[in-house]
Amino acid sequence: STRALFDMATVKWAFHGVDLKGVTEEEQDRISQRLASAVSSEVSIDQGMVRDQAGTSGKCSLMPGAQHGSTSSQASCFIDSANLGGRIHELRAAFQFAATRQRLADLVASAPCMTSLSADTLQVDVAGSSTLFRAADVNRDGLVVLDEFLRSATARRVPLTEESARFAFQGLDQAGDGALSPDEFEADGLVQWSNAPLQS
Repeated sequence: STRALFDMATVKWAFHGVDLKGVTEEEQDRISQRLASAVSSEVSIDQGMVRDQAGTSGKCSLMPGAQHGSTSSQASCFIDSANLGGRIHELRAAFQFAATRQRLADLVASAPCMTSLSADTLQVDVAGSSTLFRAADVNRDGLVVLDEFLRSATARRVPLTEESARFAFQGLDQAGDGALSPDEFEADGLVQWSNAPLQS
């Protein structure tokens, strides 16, 4: 099957049971740099190739917050696919191992707010995305919902009608959750959808 051409890898971290609210800017900066260091060491690239949401090299973006009554904080960073040599799937696979997550947890656990972090409380997701996906993902949450897809599809050089865009979205949304992941948005989903029989 045709593989999507991802030009960027996004690494998202979820720290369950970790509250970053009230942590000083200086300490957040150190955590951000440690996370970037951890990612870069896993794929043997220079830490400066890892960027936060603002585009600052050598850092990850931290997002303190509580979700569903339990404490959970998040972080994310971006790596150009060219810097990975197309190894997005290798990076994704590496973070699935508990030993890798524990090594990463140990690296950032020296921060006072991170001492409870372990392989079990650290979740790491890696996704590839393209320029088209990131342009459609207006709120930068890593998913394209119907409204974002409609805006994107009707603003193209060869635009889709709203009806066609809704039909395309429904076909691409393989999980049926009302949002497109980068994999669904890109060629993998598109090839499967375009080869599927029409429903009457």
